[in-house]
Amino acid sequence: PLNFSTRSITGKQAEEAFLELHRDQQFPIHGELVDRTLHGCGYDFEIQQDSHVSAIEVKGLSGLTGGISLTSKEWQIAKNMGPDYYLVIVRSVGNGPDFQIIKDPFSKLDPKRTISTVIQVRWNVGGKGLTDIE
Repeated sequence: PLNFSTRSITGKQAEEAFLELHRDQQFPIHGELVDRTLHGCGYDFEIQQDSHVSAIEVKGLSGLTGGISLTSKEWQIAKNMGPDYYLVIVRSVGNGPDFQIIKDPFSKLDPKRTISTVIQVRWNVGGKGLTDIE
């Protein structure tokens, strides 16, 4: 399995490749592209056409093969938006990307649901511990 930092780098490169594709070819649809990557809304970009909004979720793969993971929120938004939700898979990120675009992935894909429990260790320093340092 890839670690978080590798996945993050691949994902960022995939998003940049998609931005270039849309800028150059207005693909998969025309419109104003709005970055939503920091909004936690279940997709990475919106394409706005007058009052119509389509959502774009971008996933990156370093090679030509491999699978993807979707969050519960991404999958729910894909279900809610139907044909206005696009899943863009960018294969061979960083090596001449190859794009696969799936319109309405909720109706076309059959993902396996995985439920996992994560144990996380934290180290906390209270306010007094920060002010008592010489």
